[in-house]
Amino acid sequence: MQKLNIDNLFFEMMGRLGDVIIVNVLFIICSLLIVTMGAGCLLSLWELVFVWIFPLMAQRELRGKEAVKEAFRMGVLRLPATLLMIVLNNILLVCLVLDLYYVLVLAPFYLAFGFGATAYVNVKIMKKRVREER
Repeated sequence: MQKLNIDNLFFEMMGRLGDVIIVNVLFIICSLLIVTMGAGCLLSLWELVFVWIFPLMAQRELRGKEAVKEAFRMGVLRLPATLLMIVLNNILLVCLVLDLYYVLVLAPFYLAFGFGATAYVNVKIMKKRVREER
């Protein structure tokens, strides 16, 4: 009966091995979230700048760092418009994350006039905001 006792060395070792595996899995999950959170923040900042950089460069004589700084400033000052444009630009990606069904439903609409409609709305938003800055 000593072999099946819960205080046996085998069960103690298996318990410790199980604890090590659980701690390892939790560490990996937590580390991935920290790394992806940092990458996600960086991507958000880049998208904030990217939405505004081309319209500003088309309207003004901006180059390099100056254009990036001005685009970042516009993105922060016009945050609601920037967020709307980011959502419009990524609507298919958002639908894909939600469910493949939404992509399949929106695909015919988007192929027919979705890209053009997104660009049209973005231009309308940008023109108004860039003119306000002049």
